[in-house]
Amino acid sequence: MLSWILFTILLCILSFLYLNKPKVLGTRMPGPKGALACGREMGSMRLGKVPFLGFHQLSMKWGNILSLDLVVQKMVILAGFQEIKLVHSSEHADSRAPLIIPNLIFVGSHATRGILFNSGQAWRDLRRFTIKSLKDLGFNKSASEDTVLVETNALVSEIRGQAKLKDGVVDIDLLFNKAALNIVWKFVSNQRYEYDDHRMHKLLKVLDTFMTIGTHVMGKPLGILPFLRFFPPFRQTFNNCYNGIKELRDFIQESIDDHVKKFDKDDIKDYIDVFLNELGTQEHFTIEQLVICCLDLFTAGSETSSKGLMFGIALMIRNPGIQSRVQEELDLHLQGRKVVTMEDKVHLPYTEATINEVFRLCNVVPVVAPHLATKDIQLGQYTLSKGTTVLTNTYSVHMDPEHFKDPHTFNPDRFINQKGEFENDERNIPFGIGKRRCLGETLARMENFLFFSNLLLQFRFLPSGDLPSLEPVTGFSNGPQPFLTKVLDR
Repeated sequence: MLSWILFTILLCILSFLYLNKPKVLGTRMPGPKGALACGREMGSMRLGKVPFLGFHQLSMKWGNILSLDLVVQKMVILAGFQEIKLVHSSEHADSRAPLIIPNLIFVGSHATRGILFNSGQAWRDLRRFTIKSLKDLGFNKSASEDTVLVETNALVSEIRGQAKLKDGVVDIDLLFNKAALNIVWKFVSNQRYEYDDHRMHKLLKVLDTFMTIGTHVMGKPLGILPFLRFFPPFRQTFNNCYNGIKELRDFIQESIDDHVKKFDKDDIKDYIDVFLNELGTQEHFTIEQLVICCLDLFTAGSETSSKGLMFGIALMIRNPGIQSRVQEELDLHLQGRKVVTMEDKVHLPYTEATINEVFRLCNVVPVVAPHLATKDIQLGQYTLSKGTTVLTNTYSVHMDPEHFKDPHTFNPDRFINQKGEFENDERNIPFGIGKRRCLGETLARMENFLFFSNLLLQFRFLPSGDLPSLEPVTGFSNGPQPFLTKVLDR
C-alpha cells in the first residue's frame, strides 16, 4: 500500500508533464480523469498484488476501451475479443511500447535489441529471420518432435526415480522447468543438460530471477516510473534483477564464444550457428543482437511451457474425474503402447480439449506486453492517438461469460463439438494475437501435448496434503503456487 501512496504522490508531482502526453481525438475514452484519480483507482484494485486482476476490474468498471492518464505516458487498456483483434490487426500497433526497466535489465542499456522488446525494421527483420531459421533447423517439424520426446522420456524417468526415493512424493515444478529449458537450449545451442548438471541449476536460478522481474515490474510502480530504481526500496529490487539477468547474458555469451571458435558454415547445427553465418550481412546482425535474441528465446520459450504444464497437473489433481477420463481415452487409443506421439493427437480429442481448457482457465499470459500506436487508429467512436501505450487484457477474453459459460469452471467439454471432436475456439488466445503473437507457439503446443499426454499415460497424480492452489504467482507469466504431488505408476 505504501508503494501505491508513493506512486500517487509522484504522479501529482510530475503533473506538469501532462501537456506532453499524446492528444485525445474524437470522443473522450472512458476512464478515471487526472493523475490523482488514476492513482486512487489503481491502488484500490489489487494492481499492487495481482496486476492482471486489477486491470480486469478496471475494464469491468469502465468498459472494454479504457484510458489511463499516467502523466508520463498515455495508456489504453483493451478488453474484449473484437476490440483486441481490431487493434492487433493494425500495422500501426505492432511496435513495442518503451519498456525502460525490462530493457535496462535484459539489454543492460537503453538500446533496444532482440525480439521481445524491439520495434520497427530491426524487430521485423530479426523476427522473420528467427522464424525461418528455426523452421530450417526442424522447428515445428519431426526433428522438434524427436527433441521433445527425448526430453519427455528423461522427464518420465526422473519423476519415476524421485517417486521411488520419496514415497511417491515429487516436486514436479523443478523438473518441468528443467525439461522446458533443455528443449529451448537444444534449438539455441544444440545442447541439453542432465537434470543434476550444475549448469542446469545455474540456468534455473536465472529463470527464478526472470520471474522476479515480472513480479516487481509488470503493472507495478517501478515498471511505470523507471526513475524509482534510484530510490529505496526499488533500487535493491532493480539491482537484484539486473545482476541475475546479467548472469544469463554472460552464460549465453560464453556459449556464443565457444560457437565462434568451432564455427563451420558447412555444419550448421543450431540457432547460434545460423546467426553467426549472417553476421555483417545486415546492420541488425551483430553479436550484441545475437545475445539478446538468445535471451528472448530462452526466457519466453521456457516460461510459458513449464507454467502451463504445472497448471495442467494441478487441475488434474483437483479434478480426478477429468484426469480419469483423459487416461481412459489414452488407454483406449494406444492399446498398450507406451509413448504418445503427434500422430496420435487427432485421435485424442478430449486430451486436446483438456489442454486447451488449461490454457483458457489459467491464463499463463493474462496481459500482453504493451504495444505502441505509431499512428492514429480509429477504434469505433474513439481514436487511439499516436504515441499511446496499449495494454491488452487477454484474461478478459478467456473469462467472458457471454462466450464461455461459467468461465471460472474447468470444463474441457466446451472444446468438444456434437460429433465428439475437438473444436478450437478463436477466442482462446493463450499465445497472443496479431503479428506479435508468440513465435514459438507451435513448439509450445507440441511440448504441452506430448508432456501432458505422456505423463498422464504413465502416472496417476494425487494430492500430497492440501489440493494445489490456482491462485497464481504473477510476473511476466502466471504460474501456480508451488505444490507437491503424490505420483503413482499406472
